[in-house]
Amino acid sequence: MSTSGPTPAGTPQVRSLNCPGCGASLTVRSFGNAITIVCNSCHSVLDARDPKLKILQQFHASTSEDPPLIPLGTRGTIRGVAYEVIGFQRRTIQVEGISYSWHEYILFNPGKGFRYLTEYDGHWNDVSMLRSLPDLSSGGASLTYLGETYRHFQTADAATSYVLGEFPWQVRVSETASVSDYISPPRVISSEGSGKEVTWSLGEYLAGRDIWKAFKLEGEPPAPIGVYENQPSPLSANVRGVWTLAGGFLIALLALGGDG
Repeated sequence: MSTSGPTPAGTPQVRSLNCPGCGASLTVRSFGNAITIVCNSCHSVLDARDPKLKILQQFHASTSEDPPLIPLGTRGTIRGVAYEVIGFQRRTIQVEGISYSWHEYILFNPGKGFRYLTEYDGHWNDVSMLRSLPDLSSGGASLTYLGETYRHFQTADAATSYVLGEFPWQVRVSETASVSDYISPPRVISSEGSGKEVTWSLGEYLAGRDIWKAFKLEGEPPAPIGVYENQPSPLSANVRGVWTLAGGFLIALLALGGDG
């Protein structure tokens, strides 16, 4: 990820509307691209394609809801392109009776479209949609994409438990989708299916400090807890370092032997 030399492809057009449910002001940053908009005041999910902003759903959100670590409207540079954070959702899966939740941030650039950031316990991924379908193995234990093999890590039903901002799809609280992850650290390919529709995405592991630098956020990012599914192994880097040192030592010994 590059965090310098922004080359924004287009300037975001911000437009203000009013929520039909409570009258609160709504700031629309991806106007013409948003499918649903969520009112932060009354938690109404609105149809962005309807001139009257039809209310599609209303959900309850307590004051204890965890706010986005990157506030909506924040702009940052990823891979040399300026993006703006326009949406946020929390999703939860159940594994052996235990709930695990992560956050997803929707980013938008008028020329490049949408991009996503995911965060779980201080672990971040830069996510984009695949341009072509991967090749799945016959048993589904692995897949191949652009010559790289990814092994199946986990499949679970993910439920959306909180939403905020704008979305390029019809988001709903409590909706579920089957999510499968295939990993080849530092990358992860995920499929997400709801009904007959399946989407594929590619994520790449990023350090929190790189996210903070890209979006010029104050303070320090939350420290990562544990090891994430596609987190690069520090052990492999150490092993490479050891073999490099060993190789240098061997060359030195051979040189000494030759001098004798």
